[in-house]
Amino acid sequence: MMIGGMVGVPGPSGYVPTGIKIVTALVFGTMLIAHVVRYVLEKRLKKTG
Repeated sequence: MMIGGMVGVPGPSGYVPTGIKIVTALVFGTMLIAHVVRYVLEKRLKKTG
């Protein structure tokens, strides 16, 4: 929530520190991976069930 707010703040491109960009990328990547893993697990469970 806070990261999204920080990234959403308009400003010069040089204003956003690299650290925040890396953290945001990590958060988005983790969310994507989690969604994919959950999707695969649900499909496997449906197959076995």
